Amino acid sequence: MRKNSSEFITAFTSEAGTFQTNRDFFAYVELDDIACYVVADGIDSDEEITSAELAANCIFEHVMKNPSMSRRKLKKCIMNAHRLLNEKSTNVRLKASIAVVLTDYSNMIWAVAGNARVYQFRKGSLVFRSKDQSVAQMLLDSKKITEDEINRHEERNNLLNYLGQPRGFKPLVSKKIKLLDEDALVMCTSGFWEKISNIDLVDAFREEEDPFNIVDNLEEIFLSRQSRVINNYTLAVVLAKKVFKEEQKDIRKKQLVKRLAKVLVPVLIAGAIGIIYIQYNNAKARNQITEHFEEGQKYLEKGILVDAQKSFSEAEKLTRTVKDKKKQEILKGQIEIIEEILKGDELFKSGNYVEARKTFNNVKSALVYVNNFDKSIFEKLVNERIDEIVQFINIEDIVKQADELMKEAKENTGGDMNAAKMKYEEALEKYQEAKKLAEEVGDEKKTSELEGKAEEAKQGSKELGDQMAKKENEAKLIEMAEKAEKEGDKHLKKEEYEKAIDEYKASLQFYERIENQSVDIIEKIADIERKIRNAEREMEKKQTEEERKQDE
Repeated sequence: MRKNSSEFITAFTSEAGTFQTNRDFFAYVELDDIACYVVADGIDSDEEITSAELAANCIFEHVMKNPSMSRRKLKKCIMNAHRLLNEKSTNVRLKASIAVVLTDYSNMIWAVAGNARVYQFRKGSLVFRSKDQSVAQMLLDSKKITEDEINRHEERNNLLNYLGQPRGFKPLVSKKIKLLDEDALVMCTSGFWEKISNIDLVDAFREEEDPFNIVDNLEEIFLSRQSRVINNYTLAVVLAKKVFKEEQKDIRKKQLVKRLAKVLVPVLIAGAIGIIYIQYNNAKARNQITEHFEEGQKYLEKGILVDAQKSFSEAEKLTRTVKDKKKQEILKGQIEIIEEILKGDELFKSGNYVEARKTFNNVKSALVYVNNFDKSIFEKLVNERIDEIVQFINIEDIVKQADELMKEAKENTGGDMNAAKMKYEEALEKYQEAKKLAEEVGDEKKTSELEGKAEEAKQGSKELGDQMAKKENEAKLIEMAEKAEKEGDKHLKKEEYEKAIDEYKASLQFYERIENQSVDIIEKIADIERKIRNAEREMEKKQTEEERKQDE
């Protein structure tokens, strides 16, 4: 049995990204003399059927019924999966990209349809990458773009060939490739490779030998480059730690085995598939529980609660499969706490700070009774939120005080202007205080809002100051005008008409310098003008009388 004389190690990750459902699929099965690895990417929108899993399981079924390293048979398996997708296309057309690797633990054959990929590494160097069946690959083949550009090119997902296409389907199937000890394969979907370069892959294999660490390191690089939307992504690393060494076989024995296989396979295949899948699925489930749990803890430590909840939920579902009640209870408890924290976060975002604080205090109280998992991270997250809410409540209280001062200032503008101006200045101080606190908690929206309110209070104070200065100036002008008018009256009484006229004109000039003259001021100006005309007439009479006397 080849498998017992070889060592193949497989590590993988497959995640939904920022989407609710992961339409990628990765699975493998290692039989005594042949192993099959399949990575698929569902590229349709059907909500009931996962095309990637459907296609992969179809391939597994045919490989296990007739284990063979034949290129023709591998192509036939993929064609069967293609036809199955077409048959199951009822609501929408089912479509998938797929990459398959068959190995007898000494050699391998790979096949692709679409833009799921296979890479081979040897001694830390990239030996080959499977070709995509896309417009971007066509541009690369015609040397219109470079290898470095294809992963980011806008046509990378414009596929020329894929499982489930209406007509003309033709997968790529490689020739048989010899494997050496320590060779490694990378299988991935476009959701992963579009953010990872060949250099990243080479560096990962040169820095690490353990496939699990390689997957973790590459996923960390991938997530560090995440944008607002993360597509479904799948990455698998298969390390051929030790390959099977071919020896000369007894031809007659081989022929006998083949004849027996033809007779026994139809009888045993149903039971074999069930046993292999049960063993495979249980082992896979336990590995995935650990992976999802550890991933959830990482997200939790970073405060990314939505992703932590998803990871824990995936792990909790799998605990039912393997009937691990202890871990299931732990995961349920963590999920419930996260749900309550997220509920508090929603209340906080909506501005309902009182209810949000109540929710977080309830979580804090519930954590006192938790003793089956490490609750320190949750306590830290809850305490941080409570402290932040206290800050926001404090900000709201200060803003309310400032708003009330602004209201009083506006209502008092037509009365005691000095008192109104002081209200504006007090409001400005409050807004500035609240703005500083908002900056400290990083609330840019509130900071911007308070900056606007502070500017309004500042402007109100300035306008009142300008009005008060204007009124003060008007009062001085009226005072000087009245004083000049009185002097004019005195001169008029003494029949010093010329001096009286000069004083009246000075008074008139003071009144005319007043902006927005009231009715009283207009009447006063008219009165002064009459006094000037009267004084001029009296002065003219006096001059005429003096001239008459001189003539006599």
